[in-house]
Amino acid sequence: MGSGKGGDIKVFTDELIIRDGATISASNFQSLGLREPGTGEPGNINIEANSIHLENEGRIDAATQSTTGEGANILQECLFPVITM
Repeated sequence: MGSGKGGDIKVFTDELIIRDGATISASNFQSLGLREPGTGEPGNINIEANSIHLENEGRIDAATQSTTGEGANILQECLFPVITM
């Protein structure tokens, strides 16, 4: 089981489209569920875009099972609202 902090995800784009079940995710879980979750902070997601589209179950999420330290943060800066379809 790991104890280090996860890395940050930074996305800078004009238009971000996440669709068809795709996900941008920050967590301290092992993605295939084959190992115990880590105990460190999961990292952050920072998105700067003119528009963000979440379509057909597209997601942006962050999660942790850590009971100490900070949880993950999602910061989005866009000129137009998030569009869900």
